[in-house]
Amino acid sequence: MCMNPCSEGSELAWAPEGEYPRKYPRVIIVVLSWNQKCDTLECLKSLSKLDYPNRRVIVVDQDSADGTHGAIKTYFPEVLVIRNAENVGFAEGNNIGIRHALTDGPEYIVLLNNDTTVEHDFLRVLIDAARNNPDFDVFGPKIVFESDPAIIWSAGSYVDWRQGICIQRGLREVDRGQYDNYEEVNALTACAMMISRKALDTVGLLDSRYFIYYEETDWCARATSAGFRLLYVPATVVRHKVSAAMGVASPGTVFYFVRNNLLFITKNTRGLLRLRLLGKSLFGTARATCSALVKGNRKDALARVGGVAAFFCGSYGKANI
Repeated sequence: MCMNPCSEGSELAWAPEGEYPRKYPRVIIVVLSWNQKCDTLECLKSLSKLDYPNRRVIVVDQDSADGTHGAIKTYFPEVLVIRNAENVGFAEGNNIGIRHALTDGPEYIVLLNNDTTVEHDFLRVLIDAARNNPDFDVFGPKIVFESDPAIIWSAGSYVDWRQGICIQRGLREVDRGQYDNYEEVNALTACAMMISRKALDTVGLLDSRYFIYYEETDWCARATSAGFRLLYVPATVVRHKVSAAMGVASPGTVFYFVRNNLLFITKNTRGLLRLRLLGKSLFGTARATCSALVKGNRKDALARVGGVAAFFCGSYGKANI
């Protein structure tokens, strides 16, 4: 049972209605939730302490059955909750929030996982980065493990086009300051990512066919192809509980990674490069499937085969796993 998120003297600091100076461009934060009430409340508590005034928070709830909606209304009545009739996936769930957010006239939209907590300067640092780097339109903070904040989860990401995969920089490295410089990257994670209105208007929304995993990598690839630049901003840190919803290596995770990697390669490469990367991905999946069978992990093997089959059948979106 989770604690009252407003305990311990927490003071809410939500933005009042009205006009703000130009130094405070409008920011809408979209948080997706699905049966993680305690995590969501902890995330919202951290957002309530932000020192940036011109903001609004939208929670898109994916038909949670654990009382998430009521708890948010009780503890954070200023937060808008959009309730989906079903779990439509990470991509489309965020799209629903983005579409609604765009009607509120934001200059930036932040996508934030509900199993994260942010520092009080989270938005201010990202907005300062945007102001000081006008050639960039997408921004991502340093992200560390909640269970051990000295260990990095993501210091920005990059697409390795030799392999057709996205790699998180610094994953599981001890944070010794080696990623404390602002750097241009070609991918960021939607776990915590701020996007300009201009980039969203040009690039469009996340591709809902992915359902979950690779959707933000695909979006970043489309953004960079359209000429938008992405900046890693290490001056603020987000803590992430990591795969609290799906599980780190569940059959569902394996299935979506296999299928969606093939879709990502098909969408974002051409000619011989596409053929080479598809072959590399399929060969790697075959090896991993054989290894799983040898170890007696039948569920893992079936998930990999199912991911390949779904790709070739054009079966996207939510899978029956």
